[in-house]
Amino acid sequence: MVTPLQNSVLAALQRDPPPVLTDYALGRLVFLATPRPAGSPGRSALDYTEVLHFLRDQKITRNIGGLPEGRAMLLIGQSNPDPFVMLCAVDPFGYVSHLSAMEYHGLTDRLSKTLYFTTPPAPEWTQLASARMQKDLRNELDAYLEARFPTLRRLQIKRLDRRPIEYHHRRVAGGYRLADHGNVRVSSLGRTYLEMLQAPERCGGLQHVLDIFRAHAKEHLPLILSEFDRHGTEIDRARAGYILEDIANLRDPKLDDWQQRIQRGGSRKLYSRADYSPRYSERWAISLNHE
Repeated sequence: MVTPLQNSVLAALQRDPPPVLTDYALGRLVFLATPRPAGSPGRSALDYTEVLHFLRDQKITRNIGGLPEGRAMLLIGQSNPDPFVMLCAVDPFGYVSHLSAMEYHGLTDRLSKTLYFTTPPAPEWTQLASARMQKDLRNELDAYLEARFPTLRRLQIKRLDRRPIEYHHRRVAGGYRLADHGNVRVSSLGRTYLEMLQAPERCGGLQHVLDIFRAHAKEHLPLILSEFDRHGTEIDRARAGYILEDIANLRDPKLDDWQQRIQRGGSRKLYSRADYSPRYSERWAISLNHE
């Protein structure tokens, strides 16, 4: 016999089936389910365990291979979601980035063996999780925590779809857009170009990055200029300026503005991980060590 609590959770899952059901999402559903009669005890972790076992035993949910049991589940009938959807479901503060974002945006025809995902460092992630739980549960948060329901915790997956995941930790203050009906967060086009120059080794290598700029920068130039202007460093803009002008053969007044603000001196390089080269761009004050 299905209990009122089980029925309430089932109805909620049928109304709005999630692409991935995490333990925290299920915990919220159970805790905020049908109102309790006045004077009755509040929901407890036993209620959560009861519903979790009911969903599993009735074959309404199934675990996802390779993930800890009970941390992330699929509804029966759902096929395994795209790895990007799954990553964004279990880490609500990260986004698909670098070569994976290039693939998502159609900038590259390379199928990366690695999934690249950017997520905040641990202290910021914990703060964001606390704020999200406060927003979700409002004045019920203390009772939820006292009842020992699942909290929003980081789940670092090592592999998905037999592909390793490489995490990049940085403050996530925008820089992404929503895709796939809001189920995927992916670097915006402008941010993806910035990532290419900040970490070309995560984007197929510098030569591949130069090829992408040569092939696609013209159609995305306004987005590139805006992103580097607002979020790039001086060396990011120097590298981008050289590549846009000398590799992609593009011109824009904004590039002249960047060039006039370039600090001279030092031993800055187009590619930070390669040795210094005597080939040098006087206009952009960087060593051209990309060949």
